[in-house]
Amino acid sequence: MENFVAEQFDQEGLFASVLSSESENDNFGDCATRCRNLTEGNFTDWVVTSMEQLSQFVGTAATSFNPIWTSTGLHTGTEYGRFTVRMGSGEVGSASYDNRSINCRCVR
Repeated sequence: MENFVAEQFDQEGLFASVLSSESENDNFGDCATRCRNLTEGNFTDWVVTSMEQLSQFVGTAATSFNPIWTSTGLHTGTEYGRFTVRMGSGEVGSASYDNRSINCRCVR
C-alpha cells in the first residue's frame, strides 16, 4: 500500500485530480464503500476512479503494477463487471464485481 496522494495536472497546469493511496484485494463493492468513506489528505469527497481519470496516472510516480478498479462498467452480453487498469503499463482488463484480487484507488 502506498502512503501518498498523487496529484495530476493538465497541460495548462490546472488541477485535474488527486489519487488516494492504494488498498489491496477489494471486490468492487468494498472499493466503492472505501472511497465513499475515505478521509485522506483532509479530503472526504472521494469516488471510484473512471478509466479516463486513472489513465492520467499511467507511468507516473503513482504507478502500480496491480490491476485497479474503475467505475467504468462492462457488459459482455453474459457478464457484468468493471474495467480495470494496470497503471504501470496502461493495460486494460476487466473483472466481475465480486473479484477480490483487484486493488482500489479513489480519486477526487
